[in-house]
Amino acid sequence: GALDAGAIEHAGDQVTPVVAGSPASRGGLHNGSRPSISTVASDTSSTSTTKKGLLKAVFSKRRRSALRERAKETQYGVEIDHMLPEDFKAIRQPENLQALWAPGSSRADRAVVQNIPQHTIDTYYEAAEMSLVSRNSEGEIDGYLLGKLQSQRRTHVIGLITACAVIPRARRKGIGRRLYHKFFALCRAKGCRFVRVIIPRENSVTIAFHRSLGFEEDDYSTELLARADGGDRCCFVKDLDLSLQEKVDDFVEILNPLHHNAT
Repeated sequence: GALDAGAIEHAGDQVTPVVAGSPASRGGLHNGSRPSISTVASDTSSTSTTKKGLLKAVFSKRRRSALRERAKETQYGVEIDHMLPEDFKAIRQPENLQALWAPGSSRADRAVVQNIPQHTIDTYYEAAEMSLVSRNSEGEIDGYLLGKLQSQRRTHVIGLITACAVIPRARRKGIGRRLYHKFFALCRAKGCRFVRVIIPRENSVTIAFHRSLGFEEDDYSTELLARADGGDRCCFVKDLDLSLQEKVDDFVEILNPLHHNAT
């Protein structure tokens, strides 16, 4: 599937979203309550506190409350783990997928719904060994990556990232990069040299993100995609070991048997 940017849950009829930021998630943020002036006034009246002293007491209590709430604020991207079955079930909840891929949109918007990946159980079992989740300080999921190994011409294996997303409130904290770098490490451990992603061509933000991680567009694979779907998607490849020029030549050789035979 195409990669746009953001643990999946479907436990029979009873489901409880656990992705941080979803409607049923605490998100680790505590609203707190402002001190009641009337309450403080009643407490201080017995000691004949002056009006100035009363206001000072109110603001002091509010300040202490604000500091306590700040200390309790959720920390995102605290831990990167392998994705468990229950994580996948949580992620694939419709409300959680929407929170990850189309926050603030309406499910009545067909164009939006069509762009939300529909992860199936088969998706997980194909990707279980290489897929990852990010957890916040409350143990809730704040991002995920679906990836797998894919054989090429029976002699080579490449890493393929099919989906990655982070909840809005946890973005711009380096979680996506940490998920990718963990996936790179898993690929290296499996003797895999190349990692590939397929990205919608109009998604300039995602393309820029991948370029910043060292991905480069593979023209040969992009041309094959164009023949299949009219050029709406492009293929980007990262070489985990060698230089850019060596990567382009070798990756094309792996994917294109005619190129391999010609050499």
